[in-house]
Amino acid sequence: RRGGSLKALALDWSWDELKQKEALGNRRFDLVVGADVLYEHDFIEPFLTTASRFSKELVLVQNVNRAGTEPFLKLSKELGLEVERIHLEDYYELWRVNFLTCSTSERES
Repeated sequence: RRGGSLKALALDWSWDELKQKEALGNRRFDLVVGADVLYEHDFIEPFLTTASRFSKELVLVQNVNRAGTEPFLKLSKELGLEVERIHLEDYYELWRVNFLTCSTSERES
């Protein structure tokens, strides 16, 4: 798309919703991008919640050998999210998650 803009922000997904909204304001973003961020089970739910709270779509490059791979896919399925998986090379995949495909109640859980 032409005429767009790009802004990168650091955000701690372990913060509660209020602190996150204080840091970002009431902004929503078209896209959240990450690479190799799903390596601990404890990070998965807060990461997915944060990404869905502020973005329409999530794109990840994931090492599928990481411990967080299966828990992320399981939680996404439980939330009604479809994860498009595209094999890149070796044990890396590109994942796309569209948060607009789940209901508002699922996004806030």
